[in-house]
Amino acid sequence: MFYALLKMILPSPGLVMDDTLGYGVLIERLQNFLARGRWDIVESELAKRSRAELSLLVLHMGTTKQENGSILQSWYQACPHSFYATLIYAHYFIEYAWDARGSGLGSSVTEEMGMLFFQRLEEANALLEEAKHINPNHPEPYALSIVIEKARAFHGSRLIEDLNRTDKLHIVGQRAIINGLSQRWGGAKGEGLAYAKSLSKGAPKGSLLHGLIADAHIEIWMDFMEDLLGAKNYFTHKNVKHELLMAYEKAFPQKKFTKDIDTILVLNAFAFCFYLAKLEPQAREILTFLKGKSELYPWEYADSSVLAFLDVNYAYTAIHKELKVDFKGF
Repeated sequence: MFYALLKMILPSPGLVMDDTLGYGVLIERLQNFLARGRWDIVESELAKRSRAELSLLVLHMGTTKQENGSILQSWYQACPHSFYATLIYAHYFIEYAWDARGSGLGSSVTEEMGMLFFQRLEEANALLEEAKHINPNHPEPYALSIVIEKARAFHGSRLIEDLNRTDKLHIVGQRAIINGLSQRWGGAKGEGLAYAKSLSKGAPKGSLLHGLIADAHIEIWMDFMEDLLGAKNYFTHKNVKHELLMAYEKAFPQKKFTKDIDTILVLNAFAFCFYLAKLEPQAREILTFLKGKSELYPWEYADSSVLAFLDVNYAYTAIHKELKVDFKGF
């Protein structure tokens, strides 16, 4: 309540990132249809969408906001064999589990919080198994299963094979693997980066898989978060900057960016890394193109100020100003 009141009296941050990546109107429309019980329209609309679009829609439709849980439960019960209803309801339980646990370190999680966390993850896991049975060749259930598996000590399980079998280019799923291989989640030092490099090595120029090297470096940087000096200096190391620039050149050899979801996700990771690496021309180039389309992660960790804690958009705006990116027309 205190933070909500404080945000009300503070000035606008200036630039507000669009974490729907331009799909806000569609997401709102689908949520309205769900609230009215028009499952048929929602199912028809989701069936038209690309794999990357579906990943984004699952993320935003499977939230724990307001009465969404009861709405998704009604959809699932009315359409028990629906791939989309099952999938999105599973995502709801993943988010519901994290609501119980909180985002703090493991030492801050009580026994009751931990119990609720794992109970709800089991609910999500059961739903994802149903989704895999309904559509065994779709990558999305495997990508979400990876998110669950990392919380139970991710150790390079069969899920990596399943994701690569169904869609090796599933950027969200590959990022989840790299996150699960980080030291914070029980992986060996450098394991996530080694995995990202293995994908990059076999990919042609212009492949977004090269961009996963940026995600891997972000995960290593996150592992340094309790070592403030190490975190501060990480991206300025010569070899780290070199790897990032080489990966960027391979992913975008002609510097021709497209506005599809996966490209936006990859560009955001590069922009974050370049900003912290003090590679300002590259960071400025990307942020000018993106025009505020971004996920909260990893920008929410770019600034430790009180304002940034209240709203990541304060930090996001400050970074654009620092890089002299004119965002007034965004």
